[in-house]
Amino acid sequence: MQQNINKEMVSLAVVTEIKNDNPQRISAEHIEKYEKPESVPATETGNTYTPDMLVYYERGIDIYEIELENNKAVDKWKSFESFAKENNGYLYIVVPEDIKKAISNLIISENINAGIIYF
Repeated sequence: MQQNINKEMVSLAVVTEIKNDNPQRISAEHIEKYEKPESVPATETGNTYTPDMLVYYERGIDIYEIELENNKAVDKWKSFESFAKENNGYLYIVVPEDIKKAISNLIISENINAGIIYF
């Protein structure tokens, strides 16, 4: 992965695309002009996690989580998947192309229902 890519840059690019879908509201952890997303309770550990972005639509709430490195954040992703499902939404994991296959294999092996967006 290139050293100059950070979560703010990726978040801005994702927001640009999401706006085409006319969401009701966007909260984003890494963009100053947006409110911060609410935390999500963990499904197994009792911890809480704050997603990078929550996108509110009339139909539900989608979660976008940006992973710039090959982190195995299974509990976090399962928690986000559960929250999105409870709110008629979907989980998207945004990754660099060089780790797409590893993350995709991990979510399949862990039975996590998530979309992969890569750049």
